[in-house]
Amino acid sequence: MDNLLTASRRRLRLLVLGIGNLLYTDDGVGVHVVRELRKRRYASILVTEIGTAMLDALPLFEWADRVLVVDAIQAGGKPGSIYWGELSAIQSLCHGPSIHDVGIASVLTLMSKGASQPEVFVLGVEPASLDLGLGLTVTVRNVLPHVIGIINDTLRRWRAEGAPLRGRVAISPVRLQFVSAKPLPATIE
Repeated sequence: MDNLLTASRRRLRLLVLGIGNLLYTDDGVGVHVVRELRKRRYASILVTEIGTAMLDALPLFEWADRVLVVDAIQAGGKPGSIYWGELSAIQSLCHGPSIHDVGIASVLTLMSKGASQPEVFVLGVEPASLDLGLGLTVTVRNVLPHVIGIINDTLRRWRAEGAPLRGRVAISPVRLQFVSAKPLPATIE
């Protein structure tokens, strides 16, 4: 029986996707985080940035079993607050439309017929500013180590889980912290 279980499992195809516009201060947080992550080595995990070209991510979503999107999220919290959860939970927290032309949910509806939709999780940071300008605000820059720590912990857990055959991926809500109406603490104590 153990051999049968081992034979039917494989590694999850994991994608960390940084989105945002680098020209609007903290909106670029997802891209900045991914650039930091790419300085490290992640075996068989795709870590990439797409900026605001969401449609360019379509083949990536079709490839992946599980996706962690990093982005700026306006949910009404204190600037620098960190949000973590499934895409649907995060969408319900957001105030106003996305500043990106096409959102993640829209891209998922465009997937090829018969393609399995990946599980999509979002790690978001409440921006201090979305004004025109290069670079992150000090408030958001100061939470980057915490964001990267959350990502590393998440990837470690996901990598340890393995995956059932494509199209049958399940996740236990007990093993991950999901966002409710409250943000995660923005500072490390």
